[in-house]
Parts: sequence; C-alpha cells; structure tokens
Amino acid sequence: MIKTKKPDAEMQQFMDDLEKSIRQAKRGEYAVVHTPEQIMAWRKAGRSVGRFAVGFR
Repeated sequence: MIKTKKPDAEMQQFMDDLEKSIRQAKRGEYAVVHTPEQIMAWRKAGRSVGRFAVGFR
C-alpha cells in the first residue's frame, strides 16, 4: 500500500480553490464576460488590449 502525506496548508488551500473553480465553470459561472459592444467601445477609445494586461508595461 502507498502511504500518502496530508498536504500542507498552502497546497490544501490551492486544491480547495481549484475544486471551487471547477464547480463554478461546470455551472457556467464566469468571472468576466465582455460583450461585443464593450470591446468596440474600448477600440473607439483608442485603448489597446495590451495596455490593460498586467506585466506588459
């Protein structure tokens, strides 16, 4: 029989969060949904998508 260790607190939190995210995705819940109207408004305002990306400045 293979012995398994209990995960540490950080790994347990990660696993719990991952399971929660999977359940939400299966229910069709999403964090952010952009409509075509929103996308066109951003383009008209002259803002590029890369400008909002974190870590690309």
